Amino acid sequence: MLALSTMSEEDTEVLFLQDSTRSNGSINGHDFDDIVGFLEGILVDDSFVQAQNQLFDKHQAIFTEDEENKLEYMDVFQQYCEIMENHIEDRLAASFAVSAWC
Repeated sequence: MLALSTMSEEDTEVLFLQDSTRSNGSINGHDFDDIVGFLEGILVDDSFVQAQNQLFDKHQAIFTEDEENKLEYMDVFQQYCEIMENHIEDRLAASFAVSAWC
């Protein structure tokens, strides 16, 4: 199998579909819909929004109206990604059995 970093967007879509199939080859849409619905719930959840707002409040002073991006923006973006990914992963892990998707 190809390494994920060398896969095209089309390849990753195929991989996703293959991983989402049951032994009979059909996609279990009910499980997929449950996950997407749950992700939507996470994104509008107060704790998720609060985590975003706290990060914004902590770093709002470095952002300016300048057209040039500052190097500091990358640090904030990386913190944002880490916080948001951890929040989503924690919520998914607490609600869905990993073994059901392997």
